[in-house]
Amino acid sequence: MNGVMNRLIPLVFAAITFSAVNAGAASFRFEQAGFDEGAQLIGEFSGTDANGDHRLTVETLPGGLTGSGPPAVIDNELDLLTVRFTGNSAVGAFTLDLSAVLQTQFGIPCCGPGESYAFYFDLTDTLHLEFVAMSASEVIMLVNESAFGTFALAGEACSFVNGGGGCASSSGAPYAPQISAVPVPSPLLLLLSAVGALYVRAEKGARKRCFGERKLVAAILD
Repeated sequence: MNGVMNRLIPLVFAAITFSAVNAGAASFRFEQAGFDEGAQLIGEFSGTDANGDHRLTVETLPGGLTGSGPPAVIDNELDLLTVRFTGNSAVGAFTLDLSAVLQTQFGIPCCGPGESYAFYFDLTDTLHLEFVAMSASEVIMLVNESAFGTFALAGEACSFVNGGGGCASSSGAPYAPQISAVPVPSPLLLLLSAVGALYVRAEKGARKRCFGERKLVAAILD
């Protein structure tokens, strides 16, 4: 029993350290409706506000250093992003991930001319979510009113395969993305739960061994 606990103590200290380092991590889910035939954008993302500006951002340089190559990633505060368009008769369902944000070839015009954000989320104003995700044949874009000023919000999903395809759009305040925080289990709590399970298992094992030893002694005495 002591051997088991002695092996688990370093893991507990490691979990405490990990929990402290990742205290700033945050996860969110979002949905945007308003597309034809009930289609939606559905996604989730997580990241850490590394510079303390109360935003989660991905900043890229479209065209890279040469202006004609792949985009260069200047800064990335996201660990994960997945966004799915559920599909309708105009555009079939498809999914993009964080790699599609990192390789976007144009910045969103959310924050003034020349800004190079591919993803922008204000932690103090959770309605302010904007991003562009693009692959070789697919694009998903969600922009706020600050981009154009003529309508409240707009979402667009485009898919072009073998030269064909099209785009689906959603716009207007009634279709603002619905964003909710996702509770993240503490690594320490998860580990302590595992420690408790191991302790119970070790306790049961010790009882079985003790019972077996008693039966052996009783058989010898008989």
